[in-house]
Amino acid sequence: MIPGAAVCSLLLVDDSDTDVFLVESALAEFGASFKMEVARDGVEAIEALQTGPDPDLVLLDVNMPRMNGLEVLQALNGNMRGMRVVVWSSGWQARDVQGVLDAGAKAYLQKPSSYRALVTLLGSFLQDCA
Repeated sequence: MIPGAAVCSLLLVDDSDTDVFLVESALAEFGASFKMEVARDGVEAIEALQTGPDPDLVLLDVNMPRMNGLEVLQALNGNMRGMRVVVWSSGWQARDVQGVLDAGAKAYLQKPSSYRALVTLLGSFLQDCA
């Protein structure tokens, strides 16, 4: 990270404590220039997006209680306001890709299977924030 670079913000929408911990750990490798907020389900995500400043990146799980990732995208109704929304899932299905993209996501990815792959993935999305 470039000293003095702008703070990048990430809204992680995921109900898995393990995934939240791994993303927090991976972000720590990039330094203090990243701010992360966590929403544990789609309802919390919509509330965070309505009340807070828009994050630079939304990392949105598909399978969650109360409101799933696709329902969040549909609720946003294409009004991403410049946010990059990336949907990720451990239950990734190729048949779901087009629907997720049509709903406004920038990408639909399978959750990385290793910590190093997660660090690489996050780095590729957050490098534009510097």
